[in-house]
This record gives sequence, C-alpha cells and structure tokens, in this order.
Amino acid sequence: MNRFSLLALLLSSLLLFQAHAEAPDELGLLRFNFDNDVVGDTDDFFSAGWSLQFHSKGVEQITEENRSALGRFIHEYIPGLATEAGMIYRQSTSLSQVIQTPADLSDPEPIPNDVPYAGTLGLTRSWSRLNDQRLNAFQLYLGVVGPASGAEQVQKFVHNDLGLGEDPLGWDNQVENELLLNLNYAFSRKAARFGKAGSWAGDASWGGGLGLGNLFTHLQAGTEFRFGYNLPQGFTDVPDQAGRGLVMDSVIQQHGEDDWRVYGSLVLRGTAIGYTVLLDGNLSGDGPSISYDPYLLQLVSGLHISKGPGEFRFNVYLTSNPADDSASSELNWANFSFAYRF
Repeated sequence: MNRFSLLALLLSSLLLFQAHAEAPDELGLLRFNFDNDVVGDTDDFFSAGWSLQFHSKGVEQITEENRSALGRFIHEYIPGLATEAGMIYRQSTSLSQVIQTPADLSDPEPIPNDVPYAGTLGLTRSWSRLNDQRLNAFQLYLGVVGPASGAEQVQKFVHNDLGLGEDPLGWDNQVENELLLNLNYAFSRKAARFGKAGSWAGDASWGGGLGLGNLFTHLQAGTEFRFGYNLPQGFTDVPDQAGRGLVMDSVIQQHGEDDWRVYGSLVLRGTAIGYTVLLDGNLSGDGPSISYDPYLLQLVSGLHISKGPGEFRFNVYLTSNPADDSASSELNWANFSFAYRF
C-alpha cells in the first residue's frame, strides 16, 4: 500500500466520526501551523513540521443529532467529557507531518549517538470540553512513520528544489515504515485570574496530560501564565505537534467580538517519556534508534494577536536536550500559526 492509499484510508476512517455540531453564538476555526527550528538556525532534531486543522463550532448540549457513535462513546466513558451545564464542547480534525534529522546532513551514513532521520504523517480527531475554569480533551491519532510519510520528499524539495537548505544525504537510514496509533488526554484548571475584561488582564493555570501509543507514550505536567490586552476566556493554545500533544481550540471567542487581542503566554512543563518511535525506532526493533534522557523540561513562550476573525501566534519552544551528550542536535524550535474564525 503506498502512502497515498494509506492516507486516503485514514482520512475516510476519521470522516466517519464527523459530528455536525453548530451553535449560533460560537465560532469554528481553520488553522495552519508551521514549525521550524529557526531559533537555532539549524536543521537538527525536530527539523520542521506543519498541520492543517479544522475546529468545529462549540455546542453547549451534546445530543444524538450532533454527535457520532464514536463521539457518544467518548463523552460517556472518557473522564471529564460527560455532558455538564455551563461547558462548551468542540471537535477538531487535523492533518500533520513532522520531519526529524540529525545535525550533520552531509553524511550519507548512519551517525552514531545522534537522532535518526524520521518522518511522520498523521490524522487526528479530538474532543474537548471547556469553560473559563476547566478544560478536558481526548485525541485519537492515526498515522505512519517511515518513507510512506513523505518527509524525505518534502525536505528535499524545500532544501534542493527551493534552495533553502543543505542537501540531506542520509534519508536512506530513516526509521522504517510502521503504522502509528496514539491516544492522548489532557486537562487544565484555572488557578487565578486578575484584571478587567476588555482591558489588561492575566491568568494562571495548571494541568497535565498523557499519551499512549507507538508514536509517543508519555506523562506530562506543568503550569501556564497569560497576560495582555483583552485576554480571552479559556486557556493557552499551545501548538504541540499532533500525537505529542493535542490539537484543540482552547480559547473561547464568540460572534461580535471584533476588538484587538494582544497577549503573551508562558508555559513551563515537564515530560517523562516511556517510548517514542522517533528515538526508539520501530516496535519490531528494526530501524535506527538512540539512547536518550526520558525526562524533559520545556519552556514555551508565545505571542498571540487577533482582530475579529483573524489570528496569528508565534511560539518558541526551548527544551532540555534528550539526546546523548555527544550528539550535536538540540531540541529547540519556533511555531508560526495563522487562523480564521467563522
């Protein structure tokens, strides 16, 4: 099965789970995320990634008419997602790709003690429940790692055909083809909020999450802070790559809110990794792998600007290096996000 047939199969599977949720006073969202390690002016470790996302309009009541069979199961049996008054329910769908490379792109041979070439391509479906005090979300990720992900072709097109980087010569050594399945869960709780609505305000929250699967199995906990002008209700929208984190819209914005919003965010969190195909290699034991520190500290600083339906975000990820001390790769990158609410 080629990667296009596989992608069509995954897309068809997720579309079967589509619910038809609408509400007259809530907005849906289209978003494009682009990630690149421009903060280090390198192409190592997490080299690049992108995602195209659709987030449904929110609803205040989950009914038989606006949820699928899978959605019904999620809201009945996943903790924190049951129907409750005063909560907004959303669903999100995304297509995403991640590209990982070692620091030295000029070596066609496997590089000891550095991250392997690897790429993932996947589809997600997420369900979330939130208000200004609480957020719970669950995500299903289906994808593929290996040559079928198309990561090699994308990077070579950008680097060679567009002339935007060094020719990556080691893709023959990449992690092999394997189907990926990951289940992710996250929650956040508001600890404090200060300031005045429509003016300068800030808030602080705490939360955590976990992932189970052969893409990224982990536990995570952290805190987040937001401050700025016309701060929206909800929580920090951290643009994690699908499968490593959750694709969701964690900001509450309704029709008629046309004023400028300008605010910053700071997220500090720790992650314990149980397994990741990008560093451990395939479950079968085939393909390259690397020894690494399973405990990560991460600081994510963001700038969020919106006016009416348009939104822009810029985030910088600074992460402790999980790779072997002898590896020259560093796990830092920046995210650019463009969105439109409708």
